[in-house]
Amino acid sequence: MKVLKLVGVVLTVALLFTAVTPAIQASQVEPAFLYEEGEKREPILAAVMSLFIPGLGQLYNGDTPKAYYFLGAFGAGILLSIVGIGLLIIPVAAVWAAYDAYVTAVSINEALGLE
Repeated sequence: MKVLKLVGVVLTVALLFTAVTPAIQASQVEPAFLYEEGEKREPILAAVMSLFIPGLGQLYNGDTPKAYYFLGAFGAGILLSIVGIGLLIIPVAAVWAAYDAYVTAVSINEALGLE
């Protein structure tokens, strides 16, 4: 049983590293497509959406690459919760996604002059 948990921890770290690295890189460069639409984003709504389902707020903002990474981390957390390890991944992914969705919505509104 300890071996199974150790394998789960190693897989979790590998999955998080794989999912998090592109998301960090994507968050450092703001894609131009985020600013093409003239609709104002509601930062609180984006954050709440991502708090319940990580990645949903990113989809609302139009940032689909980051949405896939957060949805992937959420899915990995659900799968790994079978062995108990995923219970840490889900809240971390949710809080991180909520923060990212909020900040992205605010920056989109500022770039469009809607804030």
